[in-house]
This record gives sequence, structure tokens and C-alpha cells, in this order.
Amino acid sequence: MAHSSFSAIDEYGFERHEDFDFESYEEFMSVYLKVLVSRAQKWSQLLGDGKSVKRTTTVKRYVRKGIPSEHRPSVWMAISEADKMKKQCPDLYLKILDQPFEKELVDLIKTDLPRTFPDNIYFTKEANHQAHLFNILIAYAHSNRVGCYYWQQRMKKHHSGY
Repeated sequence: MAHSSFSAIDEYGFERHEDFDFESYEEFMSVYLKVLVSRAQKWSQLLGDGKSVKRTTTVKRYVRKGIPSEHRPSVWMAISEADKMKKQCPDLYLKILDQPFEKELVDLIKTDLPRTFPDNIYFTKEANHQAHLFNILIAYAHSNRVGCYYWQQRMKKHHSGY
């Protein structure tokens, strides 16, 4: 196998398979990195000087092409309007986590967690990220109708055997 400057684990924490073609990947990335740099520059221009993100066709197009990792938190907070919710009720997340949870939701989430990214180094039991993910999922399921609907549908499927 040819020497590669890329790790056996990708930037998202997933292990590359032993038959991963590092040579083709390096060839692809040598071209694609230029595209990523260009996109990052466009995002920086769009977000420069403390500008806020607004839902426009340009932002929609940019999002579909990918948000550079350095801009993801602020962009997602803005376009999902989570930043507005956080201003309205800054401690909502903690309040939800302090409330009692529905047992069925807890059971379903705990059943799914070990199956969520089983090969990802960031979601091992030792990394304790599963506990963080549990908190996010349980808070979402208890505070969001879509989340509750999703988990209710999961419960129905779980109980009916499908």
C-alpha cells in the first residue's frame, strides 16, 4: 500500500476500512480542497463583519453545497432559529433535563444509542459522548412535537414488532 498523509480515521471519527483507497482519495482531495477553500471564502464574505445569517436563496444554495466546519455552529443556530429561542429562554435545555422523562422515550433512546455510530471513536462508551447525545435526544423528544411524533412512531413500531 502506498504511503498516505491521511489518517486511518477520518475527520468525523470514523475508521477507514482496510481496503480504503488512500491514493485515489489523495488524488481527489488535491482537487477538491480548492473547491472547499473557495466555498469557505464565500461563507466568510457572507458572514464577515458580524453579519447575521438570513434565510435567502444564496444561503440555501450555500448550505446545500456544505457549510465549512468553522461556520457550522453559528449558521445552524441562525437558520434553525435556535439562537432566537436561546435568547427567549436561555435555560430551556437545562429546564427540560431537570424534568422527569417519559419512560418509553428513555427506553427507546437507550436502545438506539449503542447502535448510533458504533464504529465512531467519539461515540464509544469511554468517550461519554453517548451521554451527551442522550441528553440532546431526550430534550428534543420532550420539547418538540416532531421529536415526540418521531419517538411515538418508533414506540408503535417497537411494540407492534415492525
